Amino acid sequence: MYNYELLKKRIAEGYSCLSAFAEAVKVAESTLVKKLSNVLPFSYAEIERAVDILEISPSEINFYFFSLHPSAATPNKSEES
Repeated sequence: MYNYELLKKRIAEGYSCLSAFAEAVKVAESTLVKKLSNVLPFSYAEIERAVDILEISPSEINFYFFSLHPSAATPNKSEES
């Protein structure tokens, strides 16, 4: 699972509501909510649009879109045995 907390904060800095950002990225608000909740993945085109709209530098893309959620980064104890 990816951690989108930084992305959510960046969206909140530039947009008064999630629906306005969803419209700018050209997705339905309900779809964006699912993407930010790890129910649906972001497409390459959506990431490109978001990066452009939010003025995210290429070196920061991984931090916003590909950082693992802390619980996903912790190895499962049963896998360690």
